[in-house]
Amino acid sequence: MRRMTKGLEWFLSHSVLFSSVMTVASYFTSRLFSTPLGRFDAEYVAFCLGSFTLFHSLVGNQLFDGRVKKIEILRIAILRRDLATFLAYRDNRIEPALLNWLRSLSIVIICGTMIAPFENHWLGLPFVWGVLYIIASFWGTVIELDDPFNGKWNLIVPDETWMTESPRTFFSSPDGKKTPNLSV
Repeated sequence: MRRMTKGLEWFLSHSVLFSSVMTVASYFTSRLFSTPLGRFDAEYVAFCLGSFTLFHSLVGNQLFDGRVKKIEILRIAILRRDLATFLAYRDNRIEPALLNWLRSLSIVIICGTMIAPFENHWLGLPFVWGVLYIIASFWGTVIELDDPFNGKWNLIVPDETWMTESPRTFFSSPDGKKTPNLSV
């Protein structure tokens, strides 16, 4: 089980600001030294950017919905002091393949936004910063939802032994009553 260190927590809370400043600086630098896109290229970039943003939003919505439901089940298990249900959901994390796919879509959206044609570079600057800020905030929320026991939003367990209990030994005991209540 992962534990968040103070350094990692500080980095994640400030990563939105750092990544926003770095992307805006690279956007402005690339605009100073680049040639403008043609009309067809601009329409293609706009179409791809919209499509990738739509896919990112749909998958992100499903991810948030699923994680919030599982965290709600954990919260109810804690309130009911139901250790079996708690252990069944405690170590459940977001699938790495889904995270990698969302990470790739995020990078494509940021890069697409940076090469999008703006007639005035000063109008493109707040747009690029806004898109990056939203995506960085999205990832901050994903990291918080991935581990509901660490970070800024956390579930507090009634007893520390709940976090150290092994689900294998708990569910393999001869007592038949130790089954998780999954209909919470």
